[in-house]
Amino acid sequence: MGLSKKIFDIFYHSKPILAVRRAAARRIDRRLAPLQAQQVSLFNQLSADLDKFHNQLDERIVRAIEIGQLSDWRLKVIGKRQESIAHINCIGNLLPDFERVMNLIFAGEEDYQPANNSLILIDLVRDYMYEGGIWQLRQEINDFLTSRTHNQPIPRQPQTRIDQPLNILVISGMFPSIEHGGGLRLFDILRGLAVDHNIDLYTVYEADTDNHSLNMLKEHLRDIRLIASEEITDLAATRKDIDNWLKDIGKNKQYYDVVQLEYPHTIYLTNFMKQYAKKVGFTFMECQTKSNVIKIQEMTSNNDLSGMPRFSIALWEYAVAEKFVLQNADFLIAVTPEDADFLQRLYPRRANIIPTCLSQLEIINKTKESNTEATAGRVAFLGYFGHYPNIDSMKWYLSKIHPIIKSQVPGYEFLIIGGGDTTPLQELTAHDESVKFTGRVNNVIPYIQSASVCILPLITGAGIRGKLNQYSIAGRASVSTTIGNKGLDYKHGISAIIADRAPDFAQAVIMLLNDEAKRKTIATQAMIHAKKNYTWDNHLKNLTEIYRVSPS
Repeated sequence: MGLSKKIFDIFYHSKPILAVRRAAARRIDRRLAPLQAQQVSLFNQLSADLDKFHNQLDERIVRAIEIGQLSDWRLKVIGKRQESIAHINCIGNLLPDFERVMNLIFAGEEDYQPANNSLILIDLVRDYMYEGGIWQLRQEINDFLTSRTHNQPIPRQPQTRIDQPLNILVISGMFPSIEHGGGLRLFDILRGLAVDHNIDLYTVYEADTDNHSLNMLKEHLRDIRLIASEEITDLAATRKDIDNWLKDIGKNKQYYDVVQLEYPHTIYLTNFMKQYAKKVGFTFMECQTKSNVIKIQEMTSNNDLSGMPRFSIALWEYAVAEKFVLQNADFLIAVTPEDADFLQRLYPRRANIIPTCLSQLEIINKTKESNTEATAGRVAFLGYFGHYPNIDSMKWYLSKIHPIIKSQVPGYEFLIIGGGDTTPLQELTAHDESVKFTGRVNNVIPYIQSASVCILPLITGAGIRGKLNQYSIAGRASVSTTIGNKGLDYKHGISAIIADRAPDFAQAVIMLLNDEAKRKTIATQAMIHAKKNYTWDNHLKNLTEIYRVSPS
C-alpha cells in the first residue's frame, strides 16, 4: 500500500501530468467566470434590495407611529435589531483607536491580554448607547490620544511667603474618619496643617460612623459643612451648595490660597473651584484606574469573568475622570511612586508623592501606652470592610491559605480586626472556631500586639496600605503580598516577608509562627523602617511646600 502511494505521488506531480492539470483548471475557470459574475451581480442586487427594504421599513415605521398603528412590542423588537447593528458598526469603527488607549493604560502590566480590548469595548458601547451617546465615547477616546502630544505643565514658582499662614479649603468625598486608613490619613493631615494654617472643610458625613472623629476635629478647624453621601454625586447640586455655603460664611472669590480635593467624587469640581482659590489640587488616595486594571487582570487569570461588564465600565469611567483631573488641576498628589508612574501614562504629568504616614494620635501615642503580650499561634489582619480590596484579600486568605496553616500549626487562631460589613466572611467561616472577629474597636494596637504574626494578603486595589506601618510600629513581624507592600519598600526577608502565591504565603506565616528569633529580628527591622520613613513631620512640610507654589 505504501509503495503504491509513492508511485502515484510521483506520477501525479510529474511535469506532463501537471501541465494537463493546469490546462484543465484554466478551462474550468473560464466556464465558472460567468457564474461568478452572476453571483456577484446577485449579491449586489440583494444588498441594494436590502437597503431599499430598510428605507421602506423606516418610512413605514414613521408612518405607523404617526397614525398609532405600531405596537410597543413591535417597536422593542425593531429597536433591539437596530441596536445590534449599531453595536457592531460602532465597535468596528472605534476599536483601532480604543486599542491604542488600552495599550497606554495596560502598558507594562503583567499578563495583559489584548483580546480583552474588544470585550471591554462591547460593554462600553452598550452602556454609552443608553447613557451619553456613542459620540461621547468617541470624543473621550480622541481626548486620550490627543492629550499625549501636550507639553508638560510649566514649573511652579513661589506663591506666598514662607511665614504667611495659608487659607485652605478641603473638599472630601468621604469624612476624615479615624475608622479607616484613608480617613485617618486625611484626619492627620488636617490636624497637622491646622497648627499653622486656616482650614475649612466641606465633606460627606454619616453620623453613625463619623461623629466621634468630627468631635476630635472641630476645635482644630474653622468652618465645616457636612453633607449626605448621596448629595455629592449630584454635581450641579454640589456646586450650588458650595457656592451658597461660601457666600453664607463670607468667603469671596479667590479667598483661598488652596482648595484640596479628596476622593474621586470631587474630581469634576476641579475647574469650578478655581474661582475660589489661587490653586486647586487633587489627591489620588488610590489610583482607581489602576485598581480596576488589577481587578480585571485578576478575573482574567482566575477565569472568572462574571464581573467583567461592571469593572470594564468602571475602568473607563475612572480613566476618563482621572485623566481630566491630571489635565486640569494645578497640582497633584499621589501616595505611591507606582501610582504616580501609572498616572503619567494617562497624561504626561508627574504627581507629587505624599505617602500615608503613621498617625501620631491614633497609632504612635497608643503604641507607647500599650504593651500587650503576643499570643502563641495567633495571626491577625487589620482592615476596614467597607473597602472591597479588604474583602477580596480575606476571601483569598480564608479559602487558599488559612486551611494550610490550620492543618500544620496546633493552636493556630486567626483574628480579623476592624469594622464594616464582614457578613461575607462570617458566612465563609460559620463553622470554623479558629477564626475570630473583633468588629470595630476604639484602639487597634492591643489587638495587633496580641498576635504573633500580622498579615496583609492584598490581591486587588492600588494606593498605599498603611497596615504594614501599623503592624511594624506596634512591634510585630508581617507577611504581605507585593501589592500590600506597594510604595512602602519593606525588604523581603529583612523587614517583612513578601509572598504572592498562596502556598508560599502560608509557609511564610508558618515559618514565622515557629521561629521566634526570626520573628523578633524582622519585627525590629520593620519598626526601624516605619519610624524612619513614615512619620508625618517631614511629609507635612513637603505638602505645605506644594501648597505654596503655583504655575507661573
